[in-house]
Amino acid sequence: MIGVVGALTFRTGLDDAVADPARFGQTLPYAVFISQGAAPTARDLAVIRKAATSPDIAVMADLRVGVFPVNERSVSTFSLDPLKGHIDVVSLSGSPPASADEISLGPDTAGGLGVGTGDRVRVGRRMLRVSGVTFVPEDPHNSYADGAWLTREGFARQQPDAADDKFREVRLVLAPGVSKAAATRDLGEFGQHIEPSPAPSAPEDLRNVRVQPLLLGGFLLLLALGAVGHALATAVRKRRHDMAVLRSLGMTRRQSRLTVAVQASVIGVIGLIFGLPLGVAAGRTGWRVLADATPVLYVAPLAVLVLVIAVPATLAAANLLAAIPARRAARLKVAQTLRTE
Repeated sequence: MIGVVGALTFRTGLDDAVADPARFGQTLPYAVFISQGAAPTARDLAVIRKAATSPDIAVMADLRVGVFPVNERSVSTFSLDPLKGHIDVVSLSGSPPASADEISLGPDTAGGLGVGTGDRVRVGRRMLRVSGVTFVPEDPHNSYADGAWLTREGFARQQPDAADDKFREVRLVLAPGVSKAAATRDLGEFGQHIEPSPAPSAPEDLRNVRVQPLLLGGFLLLLALGAVGHALATAVRKRRHDMAVLRSLGMTRRQSRLTVAVQASVIGVIGLIFGLPLGVAAGRTGWRVLADATPVLYVAPLAVLVLVIAVPATLAAANLLAAIPARRAARLKVAQTLRTE
């Protein structure tokens, strides 16, 4: 029971992460490339400002992308500059930068530098406080776990001239019910450049291991069924003398069957009492280990359907396994058994 529930709880965590890009910090699903190695033109900026007023767009962020030395390590760095709505930055610890004297680092970057929330790092010529460990936008030149965020003011201090930016892009979230095709049509020239943001490879890596928890759970389930069936059959065989004595004292065949069924139910109930909470704990522990290693935002999984089905399914399976041993107990030849024993 512990193994089966644990495997399926672990699988629930996998499914949740694979289905939700926000678990990897990708909360801005669409991107518009503006410029590379050059400052955006006045016309580009006017188109961006006009697009921000469109009801088709729920969240819009103007991102400057540069490469800055952080403790002498080159790090792809983004400016945190919302044009509309709130940028949802996913933090593993701490928070996104709130001032020009703060920086947040991707988990791989923080791990490579050996720093964490509250530490100080040198960015260019300035010492900044690490406000948190957060995911960053996935881009062709960096992964979602490798990079850094600065506020708009903090980025400008490091690189005043926008012509020195590596990239300039806009990330956005479309309003509910608005498709990419509709936004492209409604936003005119700006909309022609709307493309899905680069997707991280980590969800695909997790998707490739989704079958393993099911295989493990299935194997442990078969093992459990075999063990319980063997225990019931062995109990009837070893206790046949006791059953014969009870039958000679008035126990009916129906009561003999009921005795085996009660034993099977007790085994199932004990498995549920200990197996359900320990299985959930084991599955969550395993998922946390994998989430930290991936990395991905850990959200405690709960396989609700498994827990709901587990009780009736366990009791039904135990009693089905008890059917043959119960029939043997009911058909016990009392006189022959007592004479043999």
